[in-house]
Amino acid sequence: MVRPKHVTLKQIVHDAQLNYHLVKVQRSCNRIPKALEAAQLAGVLNVSLEWLLTGKITTSEYQNCAPLLDQRKRQQISRILHVLLASDQQKWNTVEHALGIGSKADL
Repeated sequence: MVRPKHVTLKQIVHDAQLNYHLVKVQRSCNRIPKALEAAQLAGVLNVSLEWLLTGKITTSEYQNCAPLLDQRKRQQISRILHVLLASDQQKWNTVEHALGIGSKADL
């Protein structure tokens, strides 16, 4: 979700100094990486470790968008994110298409 379209998973894993094949297998099996590996990936992706592992945004991460979103909107966004994180790829592609953010290869 946070990976820029022009950056490959292989490049992110390389930048995090991790084993690409291991990360690829973990990802395909929906396994959570070890804490150190997850922290390295979060650092490269510029997201919090909590968000990477749970999809939950910390209070400090909300501070940048707090003036734009009231509490109700933040709760709605959090619920949407949790549903999407539990969804299959087809649902992801449908949402991306509806929002106009999916790559043409995904359609």
